[in-house]
Amino acid sequence: MNKLGVSPSLKPIFDEYKLGLEKSYLAGKYIESGAKNLNDDDLSLGGDYLNEAVVHIERAVTFLESLKSS
Repeated sequence: MNKLGVSPSLKPIFDEYKLGLEKSYLAGKYIESGAKNLNDDDLSLGGDYLNEAVVHIERAVTFLESLKSS
């Protein structure tokens, strides 16, 4: 995704979506590790990353909706 050209008006959407994907990936890694190893700390960290991912995706949607309405 780093090599894509993004117009300036879409850059905030792209950035938030990318962060959401990165946080989702980390959430999956830690949740999987926590489940396999019965590690509460990893499960908790995975949940934190998942919550962060949701925030970034919601921001991307908000930016997109504001762009559509303008």
